Amino acid sequence: MKKGGSRITYRHHYTNGPHSEYADYVSETGALPFTVFDVFHPSGDYPDPPVPEFALFSITKGNAKSHFGYGGRRMNERCRPGVLGLAPPSVSAEYTTDGPLGYVGIAIPEPTVDLFFQESAGASSNCLNVLHQGTFRNDALAALLPLIACEAKAGHLKSDIVADAMLVTILSLLDSSARPHTSEKQIARLSRSEIRLLTEFIEENLGHPIRLFELANLLGVSEAHLVRACKTSLGLTPHRFVMARRLDKACTMISTSKESFVQIALAAGFSSQSHMSDTIRRHTGITPRSLRKKHSN
Repeated sequence: MKKGGSRITYRHHYTNGPHSEYADYVSETGALPFTVFDVFHPSGDYPDPPVPEFALFSITKGNAKSHFGYGGRRMNERCRPGVLGLAPPSVSAEYTTDGPLGYVGIAIPEPTVDLFFQESAGASSNCLNVLHQGTFRNDALAALLPLIACEAKAGHLKSDIVADAMLVTILSLLDSSARPHTSEKQIARLSRSEIRLLTEFIEENLGHPIRLFELANLLGVSEAHLVRACKTSLGLTPHRFVMARRLDKACTMISTSKESFVQIALAAGFSSQSHMSDTIRRHTGITPRSLRKKHSN
């Protein structure tokens, strides 16, 4: 590959910009220059201006809910060690976290990424678009990025040959992540063990609010993937699946116990007795009182 001409701006962003106080290490390396960074920041809002690079992040510390967006598109994800993110080039980014997070990563000029895909696959960096739709996982990348940061800190990436080899490895792993991710998006399904795991978690937590990101984190997938997989495998969205379990528990308790309707509504996770009553009437055609009377005879 030939050297690209884009200016590395993440280096400036983390050395002289608003995030400089949170950067533990920032350095540019390689004949095809890319920036390596190691950052730890507290909870808060972190807007990034448009920069002409792809920025690949790997979470190394913390466990926080993150609201982020690229070019105005907003997403919610749970960020914890091993989770990866790929920010697209030349669009503004916004990040809000409810807890501290540490991450390592690299910023690669867009022309360099385009050149890699043109020469290796006759494609363009557009094939990575699917990875901008949320966080993702790749065990090899999650292990490699902290290693690259450590090697850079120790001065072991001063050789252009070594640095460029690392860069090609990273881009190859990104390519492999994007391909199965695209296929996964088209045929997202839940395995039997995943359905069992989801069901067990929901049953154990029916008395509490159950949020989409919790279910996605349970299976190690994005929220968008979970919605698609549930629709394909269960014929229901995750929300409707949870409500079906709440309805089933409420009807079972009404039919087999003498607990008050208020207690049953709380145990099944309904916001109120009237919410439970309306849901039961809408799905069964009878009221909770009629249901109990029917099974008491």
